[in-house]
Amino acid sequence: NAYDKTHLHNKIVYDFAQAWNMAYSPSCQWVDLYLNGEYNGLYLLSEKNEVHPQRVALTDAGGFLVSQEWKQNLMSKKVPYIETKAGIALRVFNSSMNTQELTGIWQSVENAILAEDGTDPVTGKHWTELIDLDSWVKVYLINELFGNIDTGFSSEHYYYDASDPSGKIYAGPV
Repeated sequence: NAYDKTHLHNKIVYDFAQAWNMAYSPSCQWVDLYLNGEYNGLYLLSEKNEVHPQRVALTDAGGFLVSQEWKQNLMSKKVPYIETKAGIALRVFNSSMNTQELTGIWQSVENAILAEDGTDPVTGKHWTELIDLDSWVKVYLINELFGNIDTGFSSEHYYYDASDPSGKIYAGPV
């Protein structure tokens, strides 16, 4: 909200995501902050994107929660991350897999998306077998409709694998 003097943008995005029934859309509300009796501004209090039964529910059998961020920021924060061959850095918030396994999954997605025929030459899987298209389209449309200038650069893109039978990667929460 620092760059939005109306304080409406993020609230509208979160409310839109909930109305669109996007999984794990965080609840939020405006809060007038007072410290020691002095007004310190209007803030948007929001649930955190994290692995939790009432937030992003991952099974014990596997799954992960990652976000696409700038590699330089991840390195300076000294947080766990993986990187694909094309240089996409993904912060690892939670994973039951080791780094090599998780990187392999994401490399397969990247290979398929970048392949002319949409198929990863290593695994033989088409990109439609690797990602949940509905969730990826919804996240893309929200970023486009609401003019998200941070798309792909900061922790604006979250992805998870809820270890469902499809084995697909879901985009979200917003």
